[in-house]
Amino acid sequence: EETLLDKPQQPLPHVMFMESLLEFPWNWSAWLDLADLCLDDPTLHEIVEDKLQPLASHYMYHFFCAHVFGENQAHENSIAVMDKLL
Repeated sequence: EETLLDKPQQPLPHVMFMESLLEFPWNWSAWLDLADLCLDDPTLHEIVEDKLQPLASHYMYHFFCAHVFGENQAHENSIAVMDKLL
């Protein structure tokens, strides 16, 4: 009889989105899905920030950060991120 331990582990959704974004950072839909996960679970913020460090200077990462800040009602932070792009 197969047990839970015998089944292969499914990758976590936030890991799948981050791996996808590292390969193709222009996928705004993946960024939005990752943002939803981060908004639902604030403990993911540090994990996402660390894993996506290679994209820290990419404009899509900045759009993502501004979106997450805006959704968290941190509008000053969101504006500050967008100002860096100008």
